[in-house]
Amino acid sequence: MGPRIEDVFLLLIADDVTASRGFYERHFGFTPVFVSKVYAQLMSPEHDGRRFSLAFMPADHPFGVVPQRAAAGDGLMLTIQSADVNALHARLLADGVPIVHGPRDEPWGQRRFVVRDPGGTYVDVVQPIEPEPGWYARFE
Repeated sequence: MGPRIEDVFLLLIADDVTASRGFYERHFGFTPVFVSKVYAQLMSPEHDGRRFSLAFMPADHPFGVVPQRAAAGDGLMLTIQSADVNALHARLLADGVPIVHGPRDEPWGQRRFVVRDPGGTYVDVVQPIEPEPGWYARFE
């Protein structure tokens, strides 16, 4: 086995790194690990001994390591699982965050809603529920 992996995180491209990181701090309880004008990394609240990281960088980052297409925010959906989607939905709605989809119960076994963060990334907020009987049988 090779070297121990210490973290795996999603790097989101954001025109406004401050606004994007603030979105996750305010609405999902992430806290800063490292912050600068051209890069920020956040850590999620701990749950069952686990934590998750997110990072943000502008498309015009001075190191030039980001493909221009990544700046569009298309083709990416960040999923955040919650124990109470309805409460989180109510809180985001009260804060004026536009809801793209839902909330609603999906037949595959999720209660979910979708928003977009300030950088344009879709954020899929889900809570596991029982799937409709037989829903997965047609995919076996």
